[in-house]
Formats: sequence, structure tokens, C-alpha cells
Amino acid sequence: MTPRPFTACLTLAVLVAAASAARGQVIIHRYTFNNNALDSVGTANATLVNASISGGQAILDNGANLASNNPAGKYVSLPPAAFPTGSGGLTSFSIESFQNWVGQPGQTWARLVDFNNGIDGLTPPRRYLFLTPRSGAQPINTLRFAITNNDPANEFQVNSSAEEPFGAPAFVAFTYDAPTTTGTLYVGQGTTLTMVGQSLTLALDPSQLSGLTNFWLGRSAFNGDPLFNGTIDQFDIFNGARTQAQVLADFLAGPVPVPVPEPTALALSGIAALGFAVWRRKVHRSASRA
Repeated sequence: MTPRPFTACLTLAVLVAAASAARGQVIIHRYTFNNNALDSVGTANATLVNASISGGQAILDNGANLASNNPAGKYVSLPPAAFPTGSGGLTSFSIESFQNWVGQPGQTWARLVDFNNGIDGLTPPRRYLFLTPRSGAQPINTLRFAITNNDPANEFQVNSSAEEPFGAPAFVAFTYDAPTTTGTLYVGQGTTLTMVGQSLTLALDPSQLSGLTNFWLGRSAFNGDPLFNGTIDQFDIFNGARTQAQVLADFLAGPVPVPVPEPTALALSGIAALGFAVWRRKVHRSASRA
């Protein structure tokens, strides 16, 4: 992952609250993109579509206006098991992502997340949930979470007052608490986490979205929408609504760093041989001076 230095001091109360997650508020899938697209927590491994990994990041360098249905598009595809929907699916949930969106200026409707029942041309109704860095309809130019089981006109939305930060590493999180129908958006940069949007009347959860077949990071179900242009450091899915203290702790912890490879036996033997040679040379010099 990209190094993200920070200085912060959490109070004991915040640390305790973050550590004592309520039952169900646990991570179920994590994609660190450290050398691969494997799920490091569960078994729902992702697939890179035309994309690559470098420096612990999924590289989705699509440019600002490459359409989502372009065969050359770069995105990540998750299996349905990563985010259970329909009967028996998730109710309360949280998603968190460390990424760098470089799609601006001018990129609207790109998707960080789009879980859907098909692309343009399917038989209605459309069912999906998505997270876009910048919306293209009222309220315009906002970071937006949306969910519907009956076409775009019936979306439930949570909007921030501005688009996602672009051109620099950022953290975005969305939490949903089904019992209280509360959806909350967070954005983090540097050492500051801000709650940027909230709805107390988001009366739809993933268990009510039947027939979803595509679980994409970086691609939209609407063909004309642009592909996400940028990088994703890490993407996490939780089976409960994280509290603000927990989201803060997740943000400050940063993405999981790329593991440092263990030295091989050959490399270790080489280091040992070099050390022995240096020692013998020192002994020889000492003996010569005596």
C-alpha cells in the first residue's frame, strides 16, 4: 500500500469503543491488493479485469472518459459471496476504501462500487447499489451512495455536500444500520475523518435486492458512465454498521502494508559468507600489524 504518514492521538474512550465492536460488526472480506486480488479475510477472491497491481494497489488507469462497457475497461469483479444480497443477505453493513480518484476534471458518474442486476437493456426493474465519487444529477457534483430495487426513480440516497477529493489518497466509508434505517458517509484525508452525509430514512437494505449478478469496483451498470480512473489501495466489507469511532480507528490504521519478502536461504548464506570474509580480512590486518 502507499505509505500514508499521520500523527494522531486517540482518546482512551475512542480506542475502547473501537475495540468493543457490537456483535456482527466484523470484517468479512478484505482486498488489500498486495501482490494479488485475493480476499485476505474470507474466501471470496476478486478478479482483475484488464487491471494490474503495482505497489499494493489495483491500477485502474482508465482515463477520464472511457465508457463502462468498453471492452478494454479496467475494473475489479467480486464474487456474489463477497456481498450477499437477496433473501438471507446482508441487512446492516459497512464498506470502506482507501483509494486515489484521479478522474477529475469533468468525470461524473464513475463508480467506486456498483453491485447490480445487469447493464443497460435488461428487463426492468433495475436493482443496484452504488457509490460514486461525483454525481451528475441533483444534487449535482456530490459523493453519493444510492440503492434501489425499482429503477433509478426510486433510489434511496445519501449525498455529501461535495465530490470526493481527487488527485490525492483518500478514505471513503459508508455504513448502514438497518434497525434505524440510517446510512452515513465518511471521507478521510490526512489525519481528519469527516462525516459528510447522513440519511435517517434509508429504508432499503441488500437483503431486499434480489437477482444481483455483478459486483464491481470501478465499473458502472450504465454503459455510458465512465470507468473509475485511479487506484484502489484496499477495500473492506463488514457485516454490520461500524460506529463513528470504529470508522475513525480503521481510517487512522491505514491500509495493510505490502509484506516485506523474507530473505531466501541463498541470500542468507551469501550474507553470512560476506560477513565471514570481512571478519577474516580484519583478523589478517590485525595479525599483519602485530
